[in-house]
Amino acid sequence: MMVGKAVLKILSMLSGEFESKVLADGFKRVLIKQMGRPFPSRQLSNLLREMPVQKKRSFSLFMNIPIRQNTNHPFPDDKFVTLVRVKMKSQSDKAKFIQGMINIVIDIYGDIEQLSASNYLLNEEEKTKEFGPWHYYWGLRLFPIESDAIEKRLTDLEALLPDASSHDEKIHDINVIRINPNQWTKESKENSLVSKERELRQKAEQEAARLKSQVRLLEKNNDRLRQEKEVLFVEKNQRDKKLKDTEELLGLERKKTHSLERVKIELQYEIKKLERSVKHLVENEKKLLKKFEEEMKALREEMSVPDLQMTDMVEKLIVALNIDVDTYFAQLRSGQASRQDQAIFRKKVKDYFDLIESLEAYLSLVAVPALIPLPDETALETVQSETIDSQNEFQQHLKERPTVENQETPERFLGTFYRKDHGGYIACENNEIFNITESMVNSIGLEHEAEVECEPFRRGDGSTQYNIRLLFQGDDAYAPITRYMGYVELREHFSYYCVDINNSNNRFPIYEKDVEIQQPKDGDPCLFNVAIDGEYARLSKIYKQPSVGSASKDLKVKEKSIRTTTSRKNELTKQEAFLQGCKIVIVGGLEKWFETVVKETGAELYHENGDRPERIHPKLRRADALFLLQTATSHDATWSCIEIAKEYNVPHFKIEGSKSNLRKLLWDNRDKIRNEAIRSA
Repeated sequence: MMVGKAVLKILSMLSGEFESKVLADGFKRVLIKQMGRPFPSRQLSNLLREMPVQKKRSFSLFMNIPIRQNTNHPFPDDKFVTLVRVKMKSQSDKAKFIQGMINIVIDIYGDIEQLSASNYLLNEEEKTKEFGPWHYYWGLRLFPIESDAIEKRLTDLEALLPDASSHDEKIHDINVIRINPNQWTKESKENSLVSKERELRQKAEQEAARLKSQVRLLEKNNDRLRQEKEVLFVEKNQRDKKLKDTEELLGLERKKTHSLERVKIELQYEIKKLERSVKHLVENEKKLLKKFEEEMKALREEMSVPDLQMTDMVEKLIVALNIDVDTYFAQLRSGQASRQDQAIFRKKVKDYFDLIESLEAYLSLVAVPALIPLPDETALETVQSETIDSQNEFQQHLKERPTVENQETPERFLGTFYRKDHGGYIACENNEIFNITESMVNSIGLEHEAEVECEPFRRGDGSTQYNIRLLFQGDDAYAPITRYMGYVELREHFSYYCVDINNSNNRFPIYEKDVEIQQPKDGDPCLFNVAIDGEYARLSKIYKQPSVGSASKDLKVKEKSIRTTTSRKNELTKQEAFLQGCKIVIVGGLEKWFETVVKETGAELYHENGDRPERIHPKLRRADALFLLQTATSHDATWSCIEIAKEYNVPHFKIEGSKSNLRKLLWDNRDKIRNEAIRSA
């Protein structure tokens, strides 16, 4: 809004009237605000009816509006209001009018320096009684301090306050005022202006009513549109959720299809492999059949050999069968064969014994021909047929014997497994290194520094795959990771964390690739690894919807194993070279399996795999402890070593197939081993 020079002059005058700059600025704001509002004729008329005549005259002189009043008649309020409205067309007169109104109501504020909105509202009843309701109203309208409470109370009073007079708003006092003939023309013009002003006001009120009706209609339409928008928003969210679920199902179906395609390729590869194996077996069968026919022909020729030569051959055959029986007995005693293989070995031993009895019966017949009547031709043919069948079975056995000469041994390498936070790698003795996955580590049950046997073979696509067999278990207490049993927690911004079930402060964010592959859910129990000084958790296994039986039992076993590993990891810093100067003898396995474990204790290691136990006997007599690892090679050497240990009071212990067990045995029996070392010294 453009502000004229007169308005600026009045603003400067207001600034000079008040000592407080805040109040001066407040009245400036009031002046500028009221300059933009329409003329309040009704409110001014009601205020005039509360004012004494002297103040009315002073206000008319201030506004430069000459009013001639007969002492016998009241002050012409309506005429004065009409004349003031005429002057409102001038910005300077309007500003002067607002200044005059401020001067009228300034007394109602009391101490202007202590003025506040809350105090003014609290003293409403007192000020209304003292000055009048419309004085209080104009005090609110021209209040110099901005306040929402003042504005609200002003709106309420506009609707509640009655007119100060029961007269309507028609200007009737003009007719009763005695007008000077010289002023008739001027009064007529003023009456004309009043009529026009009234007509304009009526039109404005009608327009305002029409606009209010339109506003109400628009508000109804707005409410309806808002409700429709909310319904559409809910439908949109439902469709978005349905779309998201559909996309997730599509992703799962794609993964399932990919998995099935991979299984299909593997099955096709296996089928081709089996077809090649069948073809190879058919060719071998033809070769064996041809060889069998040749051997049958040779045996028929041997039947014509003199009895003495035949007797020697049968005796050699019996000796060979006894050797094979001893071989199978040794494999049965070792306990390393599966139940299916043990059943096969027992059947072969039984068949070999039956064959040996038949051969010995044949020898008895050949050895004493004079004491036994000669068999008839049919019996002779039966014995010959039985002998031939026995020899054929023996030849077949020679081809099936698990000897180094006849058995094709695949290429195998020994290696050591090293743990990582996800999976690990195996370093073979041929300097070859390859990685293995976490699922394979869990499937085989490998721990850090486990000793394994690797059998490589070529796949159809040219890549190399390994069959891994655990020989000697390692110890995860020495791994560069920490294992936790816990659960998955979904936090803000769709961030997944692994939380230790025993200590919720151990919370680690899950590696992004693990989240994409394994797709954990909030609350899933899991097994996870964290590298030493690492920041991220690597998921080892997720137990989704564990059953009451196997899965929950597996969780308890895993948790117990992790607690044991953690407690042993905490004890590592406490252990020093507690067997310094002691001599340890280990029988079974390979020396490199035990070197690091024994060196940690400070003891001296003497090892023998069991092939020639007599080499270790001198060392055993001066040893401080004997440890035995049961293998197929060391089985026979165990008894002789135990006898020497008992004879020389050397404590002996059995290794349960892992480095962690060996460490535990050394630590738990350290006092006994040290006492033996002191005694022998």
